[in-house]
Amino acid sequence: MLKIIDVIYVLKLKKNDPSELEQNVKKFFPETKIQYFNVNGISIDKNEGKIDLSLWNIIKHNTVDTIAKDITQNHIKIIQEAYNNNYDTILILEEDARIVDTKNINMENINKWLSNNEWDIFYFGYCNWPILCSFFITSNIVKISSPLLTHAYMLSKRGMEKILNYTENGNKNMNQHIDKLYLNISNAQKYGIFPMIAFQNKNAALFTKALDKININLSMNTACKISQYISIIIPIVLIILLVFSLFKIFFF
Repeated sequence: MLKIIDVIYVLKLKKNDPSELEQNVKKFFPETKIQYFNVNGISIDKNEGKIDLSLWNIIKHNTVDTIAKDITQNHIKIIQEAYNNNYDTILILEEDARIVDTKNINMENINKWLSNNEWDIFYFGYCNWPILCSFFITSNIVKISSPLLTHAYMLSKRGMEKILNYTENGNKNMNQHIDKLYLNISNAQKYGIFPMIAFQNKNAALFTKALDKININLSMNTACKISQYISIIIPIVLIILLVFSLFKIFFF
C-alpha cells in the first residue's frame, strides 16, 4: 500500500494472539515486514487515571497513570530500536488497531507525496483535540493541528530524531500520554490520511469514562470520524467569515 515503509512495528502484550491483526495488516501490506514488539504490560489498574477523575481533567488529557507511562515508554523504545536499525520510515500499530477499506483513497499519490516532501508524523487514524482544525494538502492528505491517539501512525527518520531529542532517548519529558507528548513537540510536522483508514477495535478507557460522566452513548470511532470532518469545516467557515467581514469593511 505504501512502498516507503521499511517495517511495521506492532506493539502488543505477550499474552495476546496477534493473528487477527496480522491478517488485517497483511491484507494491506502483503510484502512489508512485521516486527512484533512484545511487552508484559501493567495489570494493576486500567488506563483511565484516578477513579475520581473529573471531566475537566479528562478533557485536558494531563493525568498520567502507570499504564499510560508504560505505553509511552514502549513507543519510545520502538522508536529507539527503529532508529538504531537505521530505518527511514516505520509504521507503528497498537494491537487494537484495524485498517479499513482504502478503495476511495489514492494511495499512490500519498506515497508520492510522502516520498517528495518533509514530514515527521503521519497518522492513519487520529482524533483532533482540542484544536479542531485541519487543512487539505492534497485530496487525501491533511495537515493536522492537534491529533490525539497513537494506534496507527508512521514516522520518518527526521520524526524519530525529533522525538528522541525531545525525550533525550527516553530520559526526559516522559511523564505524558504518548499522543500528548507528540503534540508538545512544537516543530514536528504532523499530517494524516483523509478520510482516516485506521480505527481501534475498542474504546479507550478515558474516552469511555468521559462519556459516562455526560451520559452519552457514542463509540470512539464515530467520535473520530465526526472530529475529522468538523476539523475541515471550521477553517473554511472561519475563512468565509473573515472574507465577508473584510468585504463589509472595505465596500460598505
